[in-house]
Amino acid sequence: QSRNKGLPDEQWPFQVVIDEDKPNRMFVVTKNGKNKGLIDENKSKGEDLGYVGRSKNRGQSWKKIMVGLKPKAEEYYALVIHPDYSDLLFLSTNKGMYASTNGGNSWTPFNNGLPTTNNQMRDNVAANLKIAEDAKGDPYLLLSLNNYGIWKADLSGL
Repeated sequence: QSRNKGLPDEQWPFQVVIDEDKPNRMFVVTKNGKNKGLIDENKSKGEDLGYVGRSKNRGQSWKKIMVGLKPKAEEYYALVIHPDYSDLLFLSTNKGMYASTNGGNSWTPFNNGLPTTNNQMRDNVAANLKIAEDAKGDPYLLLSLNNYGIWKADLSGL
């Protein structure tokens, strides 16, 4: 059965995330697959470079959740849900990081020293974003980037 109702055509999904606290809720992050995902060709055609969506019915249909993002300039690589606050989301893009405190309804930049000019992951995108805990159990966010190494953000104060 098709699970792409509401998704734009020709997307390369990099990640589908299921909310453990709300199992009917899922998120998807993609890169535009037209022109084999070449950013410059998609930009020249004025197309969105990627898509971030949410499903509240186990993937039966999807809704675009991109308020505050820049789809004409950004690809979307990975999304993680805070383990203690399921409406707190983090999103990695080719231009930096975003956070949402309302389950993806809107996004704000969350870079705190992260380079935001050219974080191209291109076709070797892997799971480059993770929430982990230190020895005391306090959460932190890890992001790995080509040419920049690993970025760590303390989440304990959020």
